[in-house]
Amino acid sequence: VSPRVIVYPDHSIDGGTTKVLDLTPGEYRVQLAPGDFPGNFWVNNDGTISYDPVLEGVVYIGQGTNTLGIVGFPVTVDTSNLSGLAIIVGLTDNQNHDQVFTYNLPFGNYRLQGLPGGVLDPAVFSVGTDGLVSYDPALEGSVLTGAGTTSVSLVDYSITIDSTQVEGNVFETRLNNLFPGQDVVTYSLPIGNFRLQNTMGYLLDLADARTGISVGTDGLVSYDPAVDGKAFSGQGTNTVVILPHHITVDATNSSNAIVFNHTYVIPAGTSASYLVSVGGHSISTTEGGGRTVIGTVTIDADSACGPTQFEHNGDVVTISCSGGCVDSDGDGFGNPGSAACMGGAAQDCNDQNTSIFPGALELPGNEVDENCDGSLGACDPLATWKNHGQFVRCVSHEVNDYIDMGLITEDEGDALVTNAAKSSVGK
Repeated sequence: VSPRVIVYPDHSIDGGTTKVLDLTPGEYRVQLAPGDFPGNFWVNNDGTISYDPVLEGVVYIGQGTNTLGIVGFPVTVDTSNLSGLAIIVGLTDNQNHDQVFTYNLPFGNYRLQGLPGGVLDPAVFSVGTDGLVSYDPALEGSVLTGAGTTSVSLVDYSITIDSTQVEGNVFETRLNNLFPGQDVVTYSLPIGNFRLQNTMGYLLDLADARTGISVGTDGLVSYDPAVDGKAFSGQGTNTVVILPHHITVDATNSSNAIVFNHTYVIPAGTSASYLVSVGGHSISTTEGGGRTVIGTVTIDADSACGPTQFEHNGDVVTISCSGGCVDSDGDGFGNPGSAACMGGAAQDCNDQNTSIFPGALELPGNEVDENCDGSLGACDPLATWKNHGQFVRCVSHEVNDYIDMGLITEDEGDALVTNAAKSSVGK
């Protein structure tokens, strides 16, 4: 068998080995490393062993001899589709995420667990006395596959981590995978809890609380609602966006270069702004080619930061912070507007619609302000028109211009004119 075996009270036997024990006559209990007790056995006065006959061939072999064999069934665990690591609790070897590995498992219960430490509850399966895998039917297809066979697999979901809004940091998902800031990476993850951390060792914290994401049985991401729009966006989707905070480091009163978060070097006598992930960030000064840490900036849930000023050998460094980008629809503009947003500081007037944002194409004849300029354009249906024909001609003229410029297709233009003609505007 693959798991470690314990014969109470004090004997431990590694899986895959044979061990001779000096046992006095009496009853003994066997525990498999995952924690199951398959059944007791007895050492008789003549030195032979006995156990319940119903266990013969399915749990033990060796009745009436002085050798107790524990029956193991070949069970394959397939983690080849996963981006992280997976192990079976109680087995001696970790199984890499790209492996298909066969263990010899006694009948009992087993739990799959992701590394490092993220328990994939309730990814529990059992090996029966027939050597076949079983588990809660509710897990089929969403957590595990393989019921009624000799192979079990973790179901994986495509989860994207988007750090494009963050400057310079390199992150890890605690799955032995690194990805740079300002990048988009897609992982194949099972259900479970995962944690993001940048490589400088700072967890992505808010108010000293660790932030992490969970992948549910629906394949969608969830996290603490308190950090939504502050550390992450993407609740209820399969894409997590790491949100930045806008931090300005003012070294105009410093005679030494300033190193911010061990990533950015700010020349003495200058001021610079950066987008960084929320968390603690070290401020160092460079002296004689070395670095001396003079303090750490802590950003709270409201994007305020403190302490806001550090002094070192007469040099003064001032820190100021503003909120990160809250861009719920991912069109590059946030609500409220923020310089941290990829599209700029202009405010998105509808952050739930990817077609509505500052600078979007204003479609004629509808009551939607697509470009967020506070106007419905030249063909405003809420304006006063002499008659219906005047309104329809306005829409048709705008549509023809858009088609000539290649901004919309003829089919899209025909739909706009048709909607205007069917409307009651000007009647």
